[in-house]
Amino acid sequence: PSLLRKMDDDPPEKEVDDFYFKQLEKVRIGDPGPAVNHRCSLLCVSSFYGLTFVGCKEGVHIFQTALLGIKTNANSVAELSSVDHVTVPCASPPLHVSLSSDGLTLCVVCVRDKRLTCLFFDTRVVFFKEPGTKEPFSSLPLAGNDA
Repeated sequence: PSLLRKMDDDPPEKEVDDFYFKQLEKVRIGDPGPAVNHRCSLLCVSSFYGLTFVGCKEGVHIFQTALLGIKTNANSVAELSSVDHVTVPCASPPLHVSLSSDGLTLCVVCVRDKRLTCLFFDTRVVFFKEPGTKEPFSSLPLAGNDA
């Protein structure tokens, strides 16, 4: 039996033309830095908490995704300073930012003590708690990876 067979209760297939994306707003995070010469992921979104996480040279900026749709002029570029946000400082600019599947854990890969290190944060604590609580609950040096 094939695992890919069509089930009677499957939703109907749609053409690719049925999908479109709408730009909510352009947000300038900071001054453009040097071009990244390797692949990296510096943007992730938690649908459950409605938060957007963006890695930049200061650390990770966290803001409510719903605030992006408030601006009325779609052609303008908003500055990050005009959007309420929280910054999680890092020892060096993040190389990778990602979330766990449940949206509870934020993982930031950066250089710490001349080694690549994964820093783990509780997303509820870094965004919703007091300003002084932005320390990782755990860190993991990546073995054999000198920066």
